[in-house]
Amino acid sequence: MKKIILMALLLVSFAYAETYEGEYYYDTKYSVTEKCFTNPNCYGNGLSSWSKEDFFSHKLKIKYKMWTLMGEPVIDLRVKYEIDDGPYSIIRIDGKDYKIKDFPKEVIDKLRIHSVKLKLPFVSKSQTPVLHIDADAGVTGKANEWSYNTPASSNWDNWIKTPEEKPLNKKDAIKAFKTFEGIAGVENGEIHSEKIVITWDVSAAKSYLLNKESNDKYPFTLNLKDENGKPIKDAKIYILNIKPKYTPGMMLKKGTYKVKVVREGYKDLIKEVELDKNTKPEKLTFALTKSAPKKLVDVWIDEDTNLMWQNEEYSQKEIDNYKKYFKKAKAVAKTGDWYHAKSYCSNLKLNGFSNWKLPTIEELEGVRNKRKNFKQPNDTMRNLWASTSAGSKKLVYSFVGYDKGKDIKQKSYPDAVTNFIRCVRDNK
Repeated sequence: MKKIILMALLLVSFAYAETYEGEYYYDTKYSVTEKCFTNPNCYGNGLSSWSKEDFFSHKLKIKYKMWTLMGEPVIDLRVKYEIDDGPYSIIRIDGKDYKIKDFPKEVIDKLRIHSVKLKLPFVSKSQTPVLHIDADAGVTGKANEWSYNTPASSNWDNWIKTPEEKPLNKKDAIKAFKTFEGIAGVENGEIHSEKIVITWDVSAAKSYLLNKESNDKYPFTLNLKDENGKPIKDAKIYILNIKPKYTPGMMLKKGTYKVKVVREGYKDLIKEVELDKNTKPEKLTFALTKSAPKKLVDVWIDEDTNLMWQNEEYSQKEIDNYKKYFKKAKAVAKTGDWYHAKSYCSNLKLNGFSNWKLPTIEELEGVRNKRKNFKQPNDTMRNLWASTSAGSKKLVYSFVGYDKGKDIKQKSYPDAVTNFIRCVRDNK
């Protein structure tokens, strides 16, 4: 009985023992999506990998072998590919095309075909249409190396299919296999078949682009306008999330930057700005909104000249300082020597304004007949420091003279004596 079973197994193992094998290049322009692979109405020429991401040019070689074992069909499919780094070969990443030759060699060497699945087309004497077998190439490795694959056995009822994706029954499948004539669509050693699914691994190229972009720097200039579109040039700009101070045209890496814009007479602007190689100037242009007018105190505005004058009352301590130390300067707020006067005005902050200065002799002359607009005009406007020099001495403007109220106008004093201080700013 055992001998009969053994003989039967041997007979089965030799049944349909035809072996077919070959080696061809494959036309990869017919690469399709996984969904298209099983759809009989979807063809590669119209739905190629060019509509997908992560595509790079290559040459693909396949080696197949088909035979029967124990009466069941077996197929062994392997692939070997070359990365084409010629001038017209591209890699598609996130929908953008890059020339392969522009990548370093160490990156090109890491590009991989992750997996390959194809429909192996063949012609059989027993069937009029071209038939096909779905085959997997196994585990692919580096370029120019054959993939590793374990021969796969299937059953006849689901192995050979028609163009409509309908499997032949066992009887017709065996007959088609026995009358196999060759691979279909071969021209000059290259298969022009309907469909192939190629999965790509381009992580090395993605990492390279990401690292490259993270180190690239781009010019950063904010353009500021008022509500009428007129440029604003004298605003203060701060970048809150980096240490370097803002300067027009500064080079910054790709990223999000939080900026603050401060300008007198306008509302503060705080914005997050995205910067990369595609950032256009209009993305860095912002309009400032005028703030509500402030209620001004301790100032007087000369409408003829649009100058804003400091108009704070002098304390008794300041008045006493002027009288007591007329020849020996001592700095007490709005009184002191000429150097103190310059420093006092440049550091003054009043009504939110900081661009104060010591007036020129001409600016003081301009308000000689308007002193009634100032607080304490008679006593405290006797000697006011001007920023103007006269040789080694500094000019002082006197609105009230010592002799019966006669105007003395400008005089020169050593810069070390004590005089009154009244600051001014341009209110434009």
